[in-house]
Amino acid sequence: MARDSQKQRLYDAENKFRKEFGTGFQFGSVDDIAMYVFNLVYSNWFRNRFHVESCSIDVRLAKKGNRSRAGSGRMRINQNRMDEVEVLHELVHIFVSPRDVGHGREFCMMYLQLVKKKLGEPAEEFLKKCFKDGKVKFRPKRKATVSLYHKGEIPPALLRWREEQKASAA
Repeated sequence: MARDSQKQRLYDAENKFRKEFGTGFQFGSVDDIAMYVFNLVYSNWFRNRFHVESCSIDVRLAKKGNRSRAGSGRMRINQNRMDEVEVLHELVHIFVSPRDVGHGREFCMMYLQLVKKKLGEPAEEFLKKCFKDGKVKFRPKRKATVSLYHKGEIPPALLRWREEQKASAA
């Protein structure tokens, strides 16, 4: 399995966000969290944005002393972190592609979209700033392009093609 190389950077950025922006809504019970998750996942916005038709998510409190975690249709929330930011973070783990290791770019992009939808654009912009400051990669990978020719130079294959075209026209 590949290494989750930006996990700690993301946690640090998220902690800065929590400290300076807040954590969103505080849930009173695990049932409140389950209802929030259900309403979000079955909203037209979520289904259209993330191409989800239906799913089942088992939401419970994590065992005492354990961190929140999620995956494969299960979400376990730490009793001391029953807030909207924590729930959105764990929800992304359920829907992000298995090829995106832990807290990779796809995770971060989906997380930012959920934060924007549920906490608003100012929250998304501040979290993005925290990501940038913490060197958390959240944009899609750029495709590598190799240019062997300087501006104004014509590639040899194109020159040959032009010469062939001239020769066949004559």
